[in-house]
Amino acid sequence: MTRYFALSKRRRVYIMSVRKEKNSMRLLKRVAALSFAFLLSAGGLFTSLANTGPGVEQIRLETNTTVINEESKSTDAKQAAYDTNIDYRVEMNSSERYPKSICIKGKMLIVEKIPVIPIYNYIWLILKDSNGKEVYSSTSSNTNGNISFYLDKISEGKYSVNLYSSSDKYGTYKSLVYGNDIEILFKDGKLSLVPYPYFDHNMAVVNNKRTDEKALAYYRQPSYNIQSDNQEIIDLANSITSGITNDYDKAVAIHDWVCNNIYYDWDRYSSKNYTGMDTSALGTLHSKRSVCDGYANLTAALLRAAGVPVKKNSGFALGVSNDYWPENYDPNKDTNHAWNEFWANGRWVILDTTWDSDNAWRNGGIEKNTGLRGYHYFDINVGLLSADHVIKDYNEADVPQP
Repeated sequence: MTRYFALSKRRRVYIMSVRKEKNSMRLLKRVAALSFAFLLSAGGLFTSLANTGPGVEQIRLETNTTVINEESKSTDAKQAAYDTNIDYRVEMNSSERYPKSICIKGKMLIVEKIPVIPIYNYIWLILKDSNGKEVYSSTSSNTNGNISFYLDKISEGKYSVNLYSSSDKYGTYKSLVYGNDIEILFKDGKLSLVPYPYFDHNMAVVNNKRTDEKALAYYRQPSYNIQSDNQEIIDLANSITSGITNDYDKAVAIHDWVCNNIYYDWDRYSSKNYTGMDTSALGTLHSKRSVCDGYANLTAALLRAAGVPVKKNSGFALGVSNDYWPENYDPNKDTNHAWNEFWANGRWVILDTTWDSDNAWRNGGIEKNTGLRGYHYFDINVGLLSADHVIKDYNEADVPQP
């Protein structure tokens, strides 16, 4: 098998600490701990990294920072079509564990259906211009799941949307959306969202795949490197999902287990030596470390062993060598990453356990053991997925006809 490798991005995670200033409740001081990591991946052997990295840099925002303003999803029984109005709305996540969407109405940016749970008690919005300069900063309490930020004091231009959440207004804030994942454009007195170039492509791939029972039965079966019929994997899947009766919650439990127990192998990444690396589901389970190919194989095997239909998808993720989509990029040929989709509640649900895990293996041992970093990529919507993932289209010729 021919293997090729490309350097790809790991998502960045910002942790911010904020405390009261003695002279003013509206002057904030935060400490941001940035975790950077990178994503190495390949066509035959995908090697993308997890969401956060081991490097930490301390950043302090001084007291002259301007704070402009302080202040159960039901699932359809059929395959859901995703919202296509990308100019004024980005659907982010369909789970109950992450804000659902961001939309523009007039000069307001609205974060919608934020879970009303402690980790989302406060939401902090920061807008940055193309030079990375902060032009807007506002915190708001989440009392009813919807927060509006009035953007009437920004100049015309393009800005990146950076969202953070915290249980304590003057505590630690963790990033929800960062970098160029979501951008807004203020032009001719109007606000809009900057569209994703491969959103339509991703929509077409997701919304045009088989959902009939023969297809679902096919995606429950073991396949190459996905040994869902192995007794060790069956026993583990049964243990993880014990007492859980619905497939969606089984997937949550398996997602969390993989994120907490598998480590991204930085040694392989650093050495560029993948000879003999076993990224199969069983190999990943035994070594407890892998690259994205192993994360996706093990996630698929555990889900299938639990009776949940699941696919292993391939595609392209933006990276250190690809901050922007490459020139002449072909979304149906170029690949450097792997993740999954599972079937539950009448729809295909996207999850990426590699990018939701914070574990790191380096220098022959565990370097970082913080596990699950969140649910950004669990039930992520095609809208937000399109910020940094492109799904390679695939035919289903091997799937028995209905």
